[in-house]
Amino acid sequence: MSATPPPGTKPKLSRSATPAERQAAALNRLLAHPDREVRIPQRPQEGATKTLRAPRDMMKNVQGSSAGADSGEFHVYKQSRRREYERLKIMDEQDEFERQKAEAIARQAAAERAAEEKTAKNRLKRQRKKDAAKGKGKGAGAGAAPGGGGGAGGEGVSGPEMAARALAAAGGAGASGAAGEGPDAKRRKLAAGPGAFTFRPADAREADADAGAASEEDGEAAAVERSKARQEREEADELRRLQEEEERARPAKEAGIVIQDDD
Repeated sequence: MSATPPPGTKPKLSRSATPAERQAAALNRLLAHPDREVRIPQRPQEGATKTLRAPRDMMKNVQGSSAGADSGEFHVYKQSRRREYERLKIMDEQDEFERQKAEAIARQAAAERAAEEKTAKNRLKRQRKKDAAKGKGKGAGAGAAPGGGGGAGGEGVSGPEMAARALAAAGGAGASGAAGEGPDAKRRKLAAGPGAFTFRPADAREADADAGAASEEDGEAAAVERSKARQEREEADELRRLQEEEERARPAKEAGIVIQDDD
């Protein structure tokens, strides 16, 4: 470990000094003269850093258009032109800075909006998972409670034995029901089940077929009537159009003007 140099002396740093050693050397330089004012640099100005001097209150090189211009006035003109070009350049730089700043603000707002949407979506997913886990836990607890109560009230009967008893009882009931039901009961059961259908006699089916054929014939007759009515309307419209053309051409015919078509 190197010894701290005495105050008033400039510490020497090696090229392989660590950041901590560089910071210690900077603090030593700062504390070497406590009576000296510390100058803190200001933040650089945004936008165009270069400025022009303010216009003068009085212009001394004013001359009219009729005055003679010698070689000395050329430099005055060059200087004024340079100032004008510099002013236009500063304006362009300021406009470019404002445009880039607006684009940066827009990009930042879009990134923040996308991050907020992603965070909200992930938060919703986590909440749904929590709700699903809570629902599963409640369902498992509700399903386990009746089983425990049945075991407690079953007077020492185990679960497999109770299942075997229930299966035997269901089998006995099914066998007795199958032995006692006839064809009519089976037909009613088929009609009451899912996708139920009914057994209809032959005369009922023939009546339905005749009704369908009659409805088809009625539909064809209605279609023919509609086509006839449409044709009559078209003929009436054509006749009305011809009468209107004759009415429009009647004054020309009375005046002796012959109208010929292009075709």
